[in-house]
Amino acid sequence: MKFWQETTQWAGNTPNHVYLLNDDRSKAAGYVKHGTDQLILFPTVISFNIKNRKFKEVANRWDYVDRTVQTKQSWQILGSKGDTYTVVRDRDQLRCTCSGFKFRSHCRHVEQVAA
Repeated sequence: MKFWQETTQWAGNTPNHVYLLNDDRSKAAGYVKHGTDQLILFPTVISFNIKNRKFKEVANRWDYVDRTVQTKQSWQILGSKGDTYTVVRDRDQLRCTCSGFKFRSHCRHVEQVAA
């Protein structure tokens, strides 16, 4: 996600805002209303149409950190019967490749990593 200042010349007094858009500018995560310095984030990313509009990229002055970027860690855990399972932390959620986790959403391997 990057910040884009709209520079479209509108008929009348339509103000231009700063938008938080993905790289191809087809999705918006939020905006900064003209005349303010407050970043307003949408509850979910929405479609955004740039047809007949102009933008220039601007610096992130709002200390925005993209929470959609996944930071993963993984551990190889030896099971009680000799099988090796992978526990993955994606953001703040732990998952395991064992069948116990698949059916119960928790297991000893996840507990081992969490401890």
